[in-house]
Amino acid sequence: MSKVTETNGPIHGYKVFNSDWTCNPLGFKPKQYACPGKLEIKGELEICHNGMHFCQKLADCFEYYAFNPENKVAEVIAYGKVLISESDKYGNKSCTNKLEIVREVPWSEVIALTNLGSNCTGFSNTGNDNAGSYNTGHQNTGHSNTGTGNAGSYNTGALNVGGFNTGDRNLGYNNAGDYNAGHRNTGDQNAGNRNTGNYNPGFGNVGDNNNGDMNTGNWNYGSNNVGDCNIGNFNTGDWNASSYNTGCFNTEVPTIMLFNKQSDWTYYDWLESDARLLLMSMPKETIQWVDKEDMTAEEKELNPSYETAGGLGDIINKAVMDINSIKGMDEKISQFQTELYDIDNLCRELTSQIYDYNSGMDFNPEYVREVEERLDVINHLKLKYGNSIEEILRYKEEKEEYLEKLNNMTDEMESVKNQISELEGTLNNLCTKLSEQRKKAAKELEVLVKQALVDLNFIAVEFEIQITRKESIGENGFDNVEFMISTNPGESVKPLVKVASGGELSRIMLAIKSILATEDDIDTLIFDEIDTGISGQTAMKVAEKMAKISRNHQVICISHLSQIAAMADSHYLIKKTADENSTTTSIKKLTRQQSIEELVRINGGSGITEAGLIHATEMKDMADRTKSNLF
Repeated sequence: MSKVTETNGPIHGYKVFNSDWTCNPLGFKPKQYACPGKLEIKGELEICHNGMHFCQKLADCFEYYAFNPENKVAEVIAYGKVLISESDKYGNKSCTNKLEIVREVPWSEVIALTNLGSNCTGFSNTGNDNAGSYNTGHQNTGHSNTGTGNAGSYNTGALNVGGFNTGDRNLGYNNAGDYNAGHRNTGDQNAGNRNTGNYNPGFGNVGDNNNGDMNTGNWNYGSNNVGDCNIGNFNTGDWNASSYNTGCFNTEVPTIMLFNKQSDWTYYDWLESDARLLLMSMPKETIQWVDKEDMTAEEKELNPSYETAGGLGDIINKAVMDINSIKGMDEKISQFQTELYDIDNLCRELTSQIYDYNSGMDFNPEYVREVEERLDVINHLKLKYGNSIEEILRYKEEKEEYLEKLNNMTDEMESVKNQISELEGTLNNLCTKLSEQRKKAAKELEVLVKQALVDLNFIAVEFEIQITRKESIGENGFDNVEFMISTNPGESVKPLVKVASGGELSRIMLAIKSILATEDDIDTLIFDEIDTGISGQTAMKVAEKMAKISRNHQVICISHLSQIAAMADSHYLIKKTADENSTTTSIKKLTRQQSIEELVRINGGSGITEAGLIHATEMKDMADRTKSNLF
């Protein structure tokens, strides 16, 4: 299917000519061109019929012209009316009524323009060093290969002379294995066809190194062998020169057992016998075959028809003779005699018809053998590709779809590359906007955090948020964000994680959390040794900030300062006791009175005094008033 659109120039493109700068449109009289030169024609434009044709992509030209270095290739510009044909099967083709031939394109430039790969003599190659065309792999002389070094076409493997191979170094076609000279092998180094094993010159072998066909064993020169190293056919044993052996090292075809007795027949004699032909035509409901010589007297009496296949006729004849001897005794017996005669005639007629039918049957043992071999192939396919014909065909369809995808891999890869390029552009734009917003917010946060740190007794503190660009883009953009701090006068800012002590880190985090208290979604905050190096008014500030944070988060603080402990909504005492055998740590929730007594102990009194209790009570009351004023 082709879609034709109409537009106006100028449109840049390329055109291919004969070696003398002539062009033959659909076998009409050659039209002479000159390079450089300008031409104009009259009449209604029509793709492939009227107009000067060219292609916008140089590679598309060689869908219509031979890829021959003797041809002339020119860069052209269409200035007039332009028709563009977009073909599903071939490249896009255009025609115009006004054309300028700008310059001749050297053949070396032609090769470079028509291939994404390098050192190619073919065209439309994305790989390198290809003599063929449409290769995504390298060093191919064939076409449409995704592998490397293929002389054939449509190979996903490497160094194949044939085509449609997924393996490597195959001379044949449709091989999944490697080094196969035959076709459709899944194994390796097979000279024959359809082998799942390896090194087989024969056909349809599951085993390895078979010269014959349809062997499941190995190293067989014959066919249909389950064992190994057989020259004959249909052997289940090993090293047999003859056929139909279950043992080993046999040179003669064995005779078979008939009715549990050794006969002078081979299995091949049985296959060609009239007896087998007759039995194959009979109903298959027989439970057991028995030689009459092995029958007991009781069995013969119970089965009087055992003598011949026509034993029923003998029974009827005996019945006729018996009834003739007594027919004068009763008129009713004469009626039985008539009916018995009718039965005898009917049986004889039926026997004659069956014999005629069997005689007219055309039994071809060779055809039967071909059918059996075909069934063997199907059974082997079932072992590898599915338990039913439907599953095998479904597997075939899946592989054909996969092959179709491989054949269209170049277009699909180009489409994916374009999508990736578009998404990368969008991602970079979004990351740039995010970085700008992050830098703006960082400046505001620096001021707030520095002030919060000053409130927490960081007197000469410097705090900066450093934002640098990473080499790659992550889920948070391409920015690398790092907190920089200096807690001593005259020192430059350094990464927070490298210079801050445990207590300082806790207070710095407290400062940041006091600013972001309502913004993050962390449920619980734990502050350990946050009171290190502080006391007095600074300790009160720390306690107030933790109280503020506790309105939006659960705050757990381990402290040895009474100012911080007094601000707690719930006070727990952690105590460690030891005896001769073990050490025990216990935790206990304190009542308000017990909390006041613990504050006295924290303050370092030699004992709980009235004055200490009054002071601790005032601290607790003041903490409650402070919390009520904060909110």
